[in-house]
Amino acid sequence: MNIEKLKELAEQHALWKKWRTSGQAIEQQGVQLIVTNDSIIGGDLSKQDLAGAEFHEVDLTNVSFSGTNLNGAFFKQCNLSNCNFENADLSKASFYRCTIANSNFEQSRCYKCEFDESPMKNIVFRNANLQYAEFSNLVLEDVDFSGADCHHLFLFSSRLVRCIGKNLKKSHSIILENTTIEPIDEAGGFLKRLEYATPNGMEAIAA
Repeated sequence: MNIEKLKELAEQHALWKKWRTSGQAIEQQGVQLIVTNDSIIGGDLSKQDLAGAEFHEVDLTNVSFSGTNLNGAFFKQCNLSNCNFENADLSKASFYRCTIANSNFEQSRCYKCEFDESPMKNIVFRNANLQYAEFSNLVLEDVDFSGADCHHLFLFSSRLVRCIGKNLKKSHSIILENTTIEPIDEAGGFLKRLEYATPNGMEAIAA
């Protein structure tokens, strides 16, 4: 799908969202954006209103979602390599069985965002809002959480490998269950900042 067509669909999606949230008994306007089995490599979707959009088995390599509203969006089995989510609103968004690598989530809003079975490598979450976000059944490798707001961040059945967590906010409320941190490296900051984390099955092992 070319980017021009996608932007047309995004405009229709914005109309659909406005109609859906209007609370008025009027004829449906616009169409929800649902992209399936497609490729949008290198597209610029920055500052779009894609709240509630769905992407199923889509190659989104090198796509920019900078400043985009993705509140409640759903990504399933998508390739999200080299993507830019800086300043994006990912509140209540879901990522299921996606590939996420070399991507930037700096200063993004990930309130109640869910990452499930979506391994992450070389990711930046610096100064992101991760309040009540959930990471489950995945490996986080070389992920930088520095300065992130981690109030009730939940990590379940996951592995954190060489992750950085300097100057975490509200790290005392992070919940780890059946999760390992490796290697044990206080210089990296993550384990040290989790000294007082809620110990729900917390494990820390050396690589």
